[in-house]
Amino acid sequence: MKNEKIPPTILRLGKAILALVLACALVPVWATASAYAADGHYAVSLGDSFSSGEGNEPFYGQNDLNKTGNYDWLAHRSEKSWPGALEVPTDVEGLTAKLSDNKGDHWKFVASSGAVISDLYGEQNKEFWQGFFGPNGTKSLPAQLDAFTGIEGKVDYVTITIGGNDLGFSDILSAAVMEIAPLRFGTLDAHLNTALSTFYSKTKAELEQAYGAIRDKAGDKAKIIIVGYPRLISMEGSRDFAFDKTEASKINESVMLFNEEIERIVVETNDPNMFFVDVAAGFSGNEAYTSDPYIHPLFFGPKSQELKQGLKGFVSSYSMHPNEKGLREYTKAVQAKIDEISKASSLAASTADAAISLVFDVSESMNESSAYGGKAKLESAQEQGRAFVRSIENQFGQSGLKPALGVVSFSNGSSVSRELTDDYSSVDSAIGMLSANNGTNIYAGLSEGLAQLEGATGTKAMILLSGGKDTAGNSDASILELAEQAAGKGIKIYTIGFGSSSDLNESLLERIASVTGGTYSHEDPLSVTSTSVGIFATMISAQLSATSQVLVDSVDTVAQSSASAVESFSVDTQGDIPAVLYWLGSKLELSRTQGDSSLVYPSSASTQ
Repeated sequence: MKNEKIPPTILRLGKAILALVLACALVPVWATASAYAADGHYAVSLGDSFSSGEGNEPFYGQNDLNKTGNYDWLAHRSEKSWPGALEVPTDVEGLTAKLSDNKGDHWKFVASSGAVISDLYGEQNKEFWQGFFGPNGTKSLPAQLDAFTGIEGKVDYVTITIGGNDLGFSDILSAAVMEIAPLRFGTLDAHLNTALSTFYSKTKAELEQAYGAIRDKAGDKAKIIIVGYPRLISMEGSRDFAFDKTEASKINESVMLFNEEIERIVVETNDPNMFFVDVAAGFSGNEAYTSDPYIHPLFFGPKSQELKQGLKGFVSSYSMHPNEKGLREYTKAVQAKIDEISKASSLAASTADAAISLVFDVSESMNESSAYGGKAKLESAQEQGRAFVRSIENQFGQSGLKPALGVVSFSNGSSVSRELTDDYSSVDSAIGMLSANNGTNIYAGLSEGLAQLEGATGTKAMILLSGGKDTAGNSDASILELAEQAAGKGIKIYTIGFGSSSDLNESLLERIASVTGGTYSHEDPLSVTSTSVGIFATMISAQLSATSQVLVDSVDTVAQSSASAVESFSVDTQGDIPAVLYWLGSKLELSRTQGDSSLVYPSSASTQ
């Protein structure tokens, strides 16, 4: 074809499903640490005594009249445990939540002193002996993986230390204590050799299986943090009969070897959301029997909260566990990993294929009735906004694109409710936490949205959802200046009005969109569809422009069995003209005709 004008192309639908729902808006609420629990966040802490906080009173439940009936006390779960001190991100930007403040429904703390790998799957029997006058007996703790019941696939973070008891750490320490220097029987070496053999013949495979089971329960998005063990004893030994230098060296070396093998297992999973944290460096020089120990020494005789008092508690279970300083060191190491993970998520958003800022009017007017469905504007916006997030995650992902989403809200002023991120569940949650009050400052909302998109890469777009008129004294001209700034940066703004047209400054919303190349629609979900389609088309066009010359870029909404005419264009070269048609969630029949109605495609044109 040469210098030939091709008239409007017709795209005819055989079967079309007009899907796609668009985002909408809600308002930020001043959050507290309980924000973590507010919209379905969960964390689970599993494992053995190094996670339960053994040796550090008070334990949860120790003041109960029937403490032997309390799982927390039987497991020796400390109120000072390092998992409880961790701070995890919430859906309110800059706000974190301490896990111990969410113990119960949203932080499942099920680590238990003495636990082995099999206790993840089955009950752990705990024997208690409170002296000759009781109470005495045995009770069973539930399988630790039961903590995921009802929250499968909804977990944000999992922490765990496990495996030490499977290798007989307590037997190794006992062997060293009993092997008094002048009377060495070789029992320590025997126990160490047994532990090594057990690891490679059994424990390694059991750890691999356990990590897989945790992943299955927690869900693909959960960040699973597997934590190692510290060196336990001063390299100088205990300076008494308990441990000499040789014994200390052998025990510490065996712990370090175990850590290396755990880390190797984690690496070999190739799971991008599974991490190993090595705490050994933080304990270096602060082992038991140093001048500033982070590890409890060997205690003889029971402590006040021992499960076994009297002769049955000859050696305290508190022995050779992190003290309060050691727990803080654990917290420091694991917190650094959580912060690193959170930062990496934000960084991923800055290099995403596209960035979309959802700017929500959360003024008092959003509590008024919407135009459809008998709902408040805010409720209507909330439903549509969360549906849009699901659309991005489920449908846009089919194209291979991964846009970053952020949430901005405005009333008298503006704030960021969620920074740009590819963690769509957190965006959904941020939308769910918004509430409406105060006046309407559209200028502040647009300004905050532009600031959020600064530094983002790829296609940029903003969706402005408003249910009223600016009441902050900003002129239409000043607001339109922001729209022009956006246009200069290649940012399209799509505007959506909620409620009665008489309550809206529709002229302003239309001009904001028009200046930037976006579109305005009313809150009718069918109109909102065109907004999400327009954003996606912009992303696709940008992707194609990197490798091809785009002759026509057209977006339309077409009813079933109807046709849509694309604008005409001229070409002055010969060859095929590829037609790229994206219609998410639908199956289409594409045809292309010329002015004389002769069929160009499917007989002689290529499409994708």
